[in-house]
Amino acid sequence: MTHIKNEKPYIIYPENKNKGFWDLFMTLVLIITCIQTPLNIAFEDISHEKGGNGNDFNKILDYCIDFLFFLDIIVIFNSAYYDEDIELIDGRKDIAAFYI
Repeated sequence: MTHIKNEKPYIIYPENKNKGFWDLFMTLVLIITCIQTPLNIAFEDISHEKGGNGNDFNKILDYCIDFLFFLDIIVIFNSAYYDEDIELIDGRKDIAAFYI
């Protein structure tokens, strides 16, 4: 692992292996969401017509996924990135401006 000179505290750098794992994990969460959302929309009325309150598992899964997306926002706003000139941007104001 290469170390960047003058690393700033509490900034996650692109070369961080854990950041790569987090990005892969969030990609899997996004795929699950892309499958789950249309299914929920298509079959939500059926569960309510039968007199049920909906599926508690789906509600818990939705809350967990929402929480993971919230954590991802925090990770992204604390992650350095490379600009189009391949220069490392690790200033908090620059990172926030880029993602906003």
